[in-house]
Amino acid sequence: HLGYIGYNGDRTRLRQAEDESLQFDAQFDKVITTGNAIHELTYGLNSVVTDFSLTNVDIYHDNGTSKPGSTTIPDATVTEWGIFLQDNAFLLNDTLVLNAGIRYDSFEADPTSDAGFTTERGKNSNDAFTGKLGAVYHLNDKLSTFAQISQGFKAPTVEQLYYEYDTGAEFVPNPDLEAEKSLSYEIGFRGQNNFAQFELTGFITQYKDFIDSEELPKIDPNKDRFTIVNRDEVDISGVEFSSTLLLDEAFDAPKGMYTKVSVTYLDGEDKTTG
Repeated sequence: HLGYIGYNGDRTRLRQAEDESLQFDAQFDKVITTGNAIHELTYGLNSVVTDFSLTNVDIYHDNGTSKPGSTTIPDATVTEWGIFLQDNAFLLNDTLVLNAGIRYDSFEADPTSDAGFTTERGKNSNDAFTGKLGAVYHLNDKLSTFAQISQGFKAPTVEQLYYEYDTGAEFVPNPDLEAEKSLSYEIGFRGQNNFAQFELTGFITQYKDFIDSEELPKIDPNKDRFTIVNRDEVDISGVEFSSTLLLDEAFDAPKGMYTKVSVTYLDGEDKTTG
């Protein structure tokens, strides 16, 4: 990505950003029958290595010289990989479906300094085991109920870790951010017929080390200051309703015509500050 920014007609900044990724994914499936149950096993691994670089060159038109310009974020290599195993078990003539899974994720961001970003920043590494357990019970061929407990893991981005800015407002980096972890509970209903389907879900998610922005005390009274922080405990609960109506089936509309509706209510609370 290239961009040009002029300053008062005397300087042009040539900006070049590169984001190169190498990704590998492998997934395998196996069906096992034990007694009256059928197990669909899914297992595999995935990895992504991303090299990010940002280079600014300031070109001065008055004397025909150029030099490296400052950047707001360091070059960095981000390595992410994970392995997983999941089992879908079909019981009671497929009336009951149980789902269990486990996953391991690893994340590392390794920044490097250069002429454009001279501040040395340390590596950031996070990893976690997560799991989930869920069930779907088919009340009949049109209505089912479901419930699930699951854990989550979300590593901070390079921007959240290392971005810094000090023009107009100040943005302070936080290279010591922890990964965000969560525990979610959900329960709901699904229904369908020949021309419509709907889903109603209630959920509660409890976060630990929730990644959020925070305003810092001012040093200069005319300049706002911000950073990214981990909040100790945050709870978010809500209800979500979604529905799809096939208009061609319900009202003889043109073939392929449909409409979707989705409504969500959310309520969040920082358990530390209330």
